[in-house]
Amino acid sequence: MNIDMKQFKEFADSLKDALTAFDGQKAEIAVLKQSIHDLEHKALTVAATPGYGQKANYGFTDAEDAKNFLTFVKGVFVRDPMVKDLTEGTDSEGGYLVPQEWKAQLIQMLETYGVARQQCTIIPMSREELVMPKLTQGVQTYWIGEGKTISETQPAFGEFKMVAKKMAALVPMTSELLADTAIQIANLLMTLFAQAIAKEEDRVAFTGNVAGDSDPFNGIMYDPDVTSMALASGSTGFTDLDADFMADVVASVTPTVGSGARWYMHRTVFNVIRKMQGLTFDGTSAMVANNQYVFSPPQGTDPGTIWGYPYTVVEAMPGIAASGADTPFMVFGNMQHYYIADRQQMSIARSEHVGFAQDKIYLRVLQREAMGAAVPEAFTVIKTAAS
Repeated sequence: MNIDMKQFKEFADSLKDALTAFDGQKAEIAVLKQSIHDLEHKALTVAATPGYGQKANYGFTDAEDAKNFLTFVKGVFVRDPMVKDLTEGTDSEGGYLVPQEWKAQLIQMLETYGVARQQCTIIPMSREELVMPKLTQGVQTYWIGEGKTISETQPAFGEFKMVAKKMAALVPMTSELLADTAIQIANLLMTLFAQAIAKEEDRVAFTGNVAGDSDPFNGIMYDPDVTSMALASGSTGFTDLDADFMADVVASVTPTVGSGARWYMHRTVFNVIRKMQGLTFDGTSAMVANNQYVFSPPQGTDPGTIWGYPYTVVEAMPGIAASGADTPFMVFGNMQHYYIADRQQMSIARSEHVGFAQDKIYLRVLQREAMGAAVPEAFTVIKTAAS
């Protein structure tokens, strides 16, 4: 058989070129795989990192600790009997009690993501009910004449009772998410749990309503002992708020109980306030804008202020879309006078029923705690007019 060497050489060269191109594609595929891996790693790292304005993030730094935590979560997820070896036992709801060291880390992360956890007074609670003294009348002083008897005086105390209630936070999980044992995955799971609990704590601390919504505790905005100031008649929208009214609110809280006070509002309400200008009498018969904004932006290390007081944006509070008559929507005061009492019993359980239609499995984090305003006089709530 005769072989055309020229054709054979051309074929060999084309085959060589094809193999070279194939090898190049393999290299490109390897680079792409590495890029995807790097992006996934970065995404998980970002997901477990607090955003602007939040405290430094807490989480796992030791690979063995992260692995043990993930083993615990996986055990709950698949109902592995071996998970009992990693727990203190089970609670009355059937969930596995979270070991103390992981519970402490989760509580620390709650402080990263929750406004209430950052600014309220946190106290330990060793039993289901805690009764605390509450100062209702201060010590009196008297001017006396020479040789006269000093009148006896003592402060008057009331009782501030806190009863722990159960709070459940549901976090959807997938087996794919639990397939890795990396530190980033452990921190991501811890972050998801912390964010879910912190969101509910913020909601109750500010907008909890025992009478209206059957919440376990009254938040600042619905505490019957907290002073409320309503906008002028006819002002039934959040956007009816003006600078002069806010100045009156500042004056309503005494310096003693209001020391350390700040404004609390939803971001959409804050957007209205930062455009707000004060009013000045024009010398005739009208009040006109004086081009002086009541909001001062942050300067260096100094925080932004509204009428000289710092502010905190709280996503759990009512936004502009919730405007309506007789609706509380803003708070001025010191959240250190609102208490969160930790019962320190936290558990994790599994349920496929709540997400059955979506083919999801939820892990439920159960926490026992109590909330309440210890000094209601330290707050003023702004609400719209009744009509």
